[in-house]
Amino acid sequence: MSGHILVQQHNVASGREHEAFRWFQQDLAPRLFAQGVGSARRYKLLDLQLQPENPQPHAYLSVFDFDPRTSPGALDALSHLAREEPLAAGLLTDDAAHVYEMTRDWVPSPNPADMLAPEYLLLVMANFVVEMEDEYHDWYDNVHGPEVLDTPGFTGLRRGRRAERQTAPVNDYPSNAVVLSTTRTNDIIGSLDEFRARANGESKTGIHWNFRSPSASLARTTHIFAPLTPRLTA
Repeated sequence: MSGHILVQQHNVASGREHEAFRWFQQDLAPRLFAQGVGSARRYKLLDLQLQPENPQPHAYLSVFDFDPRTSPGALDALSHLAREEPLAAGLLTDDAAHVYEMTRDWVPSPNPADMLAPEYLLLVMANFVVEMEDEYHDWYDNVHGPEVLDTPGFTGLRRGRRAERQTAPVNDYPSNAVVLSTTRTNDIIGSLDEFRARANGESKTGIHWNFRSPSASLARTTHIFAPLTPRLTA
């Protein structure tokens, strides 16, 4: 696979939230698309979280899809237009951005999706044990991924590993893998409670997840976002 994503978590200057919303859709996205970026979408962090013990210092998330093989200038454009320029202008006060090579395409849930229900994104900044990457992918493909996708409300997921080339300025690496899961539900609290219950072997459904693979590090953070924009495409 050659597709990549930039995961940019950021904060907006106080009082400039509406300006940032307009800038993303009307200014940034068209300029990025002209440089080969394929899609862009922006989200806001929910107060409700799966791992409240892991603080999330950024209130916003932007996800950009691009293919460096067919659009070699996309990464430089993202560095300048999505990061350096708005930070220098004071529109964004800070950010943390990381590039991932997508190792798995979108995998849909076998359960029917309620397309009229609110949509959410579950972002996992994950880590596999470096010497056990193959085992990690096998576990996610055949065990954990299907478990997650069978949880009520979950509609699909895709995964990636940290890319060799990153945007500028380079941030510390919080993870060597990323998982993006989507949900559509009118009861996000219920979906997350059931997610936890199955993971902890406490679900009233009797469905209990398998033991976590030793290839999957516990050093990971999980954050839940709601979309602020549709998926914008070139």
